Amino acid sequence: MSAIVIGVVLRIDVVGWLGDAPGLPHTPMRVEEGRAGVQSFYYDYSPKDSDLDVPQLCARLGSRLSRALLSEKSPFVERPVAARTVLDIGLMVASGKTAYSYTWPVEFLQILADAEIELAVSHYVTSETGEAGESGLVIED
Repeated sequence: MSAIVIGVVLRIDVVGWLGDAPGLPHTPMRVEEGRAGVQSFYYDYSPKDSDLDVPQLCARLGSRLSRALLSEKSPFVERPVAARTVLDIGLMVASGKTAYSYTWPVEFLQILADAEIELAVSHYVTSETGEAGESGLVIED
């Protein structure tokens, strides 16, 4: 079993944002107010398919991120705001494996670099017994 994508969240922290939360293309699933005027917008980019691996996700997600953050239609193009953007991807991997690997396509990584998006990846290891909580997932550090 290869790593399967179970969730994707894009977080954009901004300073100096005025007005409603930007749609990318939809409104954020959550908005948090922080210190010193920082606002954090959280967008759910989780795939609707429940069995996508990393290359499949990247093929779909790369163009969406490019349109949302790099195109002329991006809400961040003309507004002078300081921003930090983090893409958090959750992957499920099978237990019992001593190692697992996957490949990040260069085109996807280039989009992340062009948009100055930091990548965070969380790995969730399935339990052999399925008794590790309601989700059946065990987080291993």
